[in-house]
Amino acid sequence: MSERTLSSVRSAIRVDEGTVSSQSALITAVIAIAALLVVGVSTGYPLFAVGGLIVGALFAVTIATVGTVGLLIPFIGGVSVLVVGAAAVGLPGYAVVSGASIGAWIAVAGSCVGFGLARFRVAAFGDGSVARVIGWLLRVGTVAGIYGLILFALLFDLSSLFEVTALGGLSELVVPTTDTGRILGFVVVSWLAVGGVWIVSVVLPPASVLPESKRSVYMAIVSRSVSTTGAILGVGSILVALVVIISVETGLATGTVNATLGLVMDSAALRTSFVRVFLTAVVLSGVIILARSIGMDTLFGHVWWSVSAIVCATGLFVVTIVSAPTVAGAVVGAEHEHVALIETIVSLIGAGTAGMALWVLVLFLVSMGLLVFPLLSETRLVSPATAGPRFVVFGLVIGVVSSVSAGVSSLVVLSVAVASVLVWDIGSFGVGVTADLGASPSHTGGEVVHAGASLVVGTLALAVTAIISWLLEDVTASADGTIVAVILAVGAAIVLSAVLRG
Repeated sequence: MSERTLSSVRSAIRVDEGTVSSQSALITAVIAIAALLVVGVSTGYPLFAVGGLIVGALFAVTIATVGTVGLLIPFIGGVSVLVVGAAAVGLPGYAVVSGASIGAWIAVAGSCVGFGLARFRVAAFGDGSVARVIGWLLRVGTVAGIYGLILFALLFDLSSLFEVTALGGLSELVVPTTDTGRILGFVVVSWLAVGGVWIVSVVLPPASVLPESKRSVYMAIVSRSVSTTGAILGVGSILVALVVIISVETGLATGTVNATLGLVMDSAALRTSFVRVFLTAVVLSGVIILARSIGMDTLFGHVWWSVSAIVCATGLFVVTIVSAPTVAGAVVGAEHEHVALIETIVSLIGAGTAGMALWVLVLFLVSMGLLVFPLLSETRLVSPATAGPRFVVFGLVIGVVSSVSAGVSSLVVLSVAVASVLVWDIGSFGVGVTADLGASPSHTGGEVVHAGASLVVGTLALAVTAIISWLLEDVTASADGTIVAVILAVGAAIVLSAVLRG
């Protein structure tokens, strides 16, 4: 990847609102990471803290890259959102399964801290970044759903359909038991295939949507497709039926006809293929009608998103087709209570179709999960201007609660509580500096002085509250004493910080 491309990507993902100035960002990051590591080590889950920190930062970067211009970078960003998002869910999930519920919360805390620190510079919240990711994921899900519907039409077990009492007579079309079903059924399924091609040709967009130079070619291709299919399958099936009837009625060349045309007419695989062509055509027609009703501008606006989404969905399709039989076999072979249900689904619609349906479900759930970010913004719980510091503070607060639950020493809890206040104070000050002087002001003395004063305030608050906590060590429940100390520490730090800032 060229330096020019990297430079354009860095420029595209840079946040417009809420950037923390360089010096304040550095000091805030050091305090936040140190506090997170203290929580991780004191609770016995340092790897979950570090893992969450890395995952959160990567998640922010991948969200920002999806909205960039081009094919490669949005594609990499979109795929990375899926991978990193799975890691963000899987890390605390693994902790819960392993019986380490505190570790799960530590991982969540680390993810919030990492996401917030990355948001100091990266457009991962606000600016429509999350909305672009949701739109991209829904595009991938839509294309994957279309692939799944096509697979459903191609792999669906038709015999199960014919077992339905109301449709039982249709089995004569595929597996005839009478002479009438043998001859007439072949003609019917052949014309079903022709009808499917015709239906698709009818619902295709009009030639007027294309440049004038390409309209005649487009119309010719559509017309020839229908006429050729009609001639080969439609007229051909009638001719085959007539030859077979004449041979049966007159006894002429019966052996030759049965050995050639008779095999074609009696082929259950061929008849099933014609029915599947019809079903696939119906699915495609529905998709085309839906797309035309929504509007091509809506579907394919920001065309590079659409191209990268189609490429991603196609990759998922190929991977699913290749790996689905093996995965399905392993799942069915495992001993669990849902084996019978999974076997039924796979036998009915095919492993590939089930795999694509699972992908669509995952993409939908991830999209719905990301809606929490716009919700936070709309409810003003997190504003774009201070999103970075707020997410870091959220993470440290979760760390404080986790530390209390784990029963660590009061000093650790107090330190992290005060650190969260310092992070907010220094980080929000850095946002103000950026708004007034830019992200990298030439003079950083004011930032250093403010950060130093905040650290002094925090240290004094911690010392005073530690003394108070020591005096209250005879409180009946140690957890209550810790909570009281935390409240006092946070309150003292907030008051002193407010006084210091004027």
